[in-house]
Amino acid sequence: MIQVAAAATNGVSIPSRKVCRADAMNMFKKRMCDLREKLKSGVVTSTVSLAVDAWQASNTDGYLAVTGHWI
Repeated sequence: MIQVAAAATNGVSIPSRKVCRADAMNMFKKRMCDLREKLKSGVVTSTVSLAVDAWQASNTDGYLAVTGHWI
């Protein structure tokens, strides 16, 4: 698949899964720090609503998602 994508994009290199994971984790950490600062600084003055969802995949992997919304 990588060879097909590289041929279709005129040789543009596709990052490995390790690079993608590292980039995603770095972005997550930065956004989390930014969000913490906003919540601590009082920029967010309205109520924050949290939603939680948990489920289990057929291979017994468990997942938990927490989302927060404010207006």
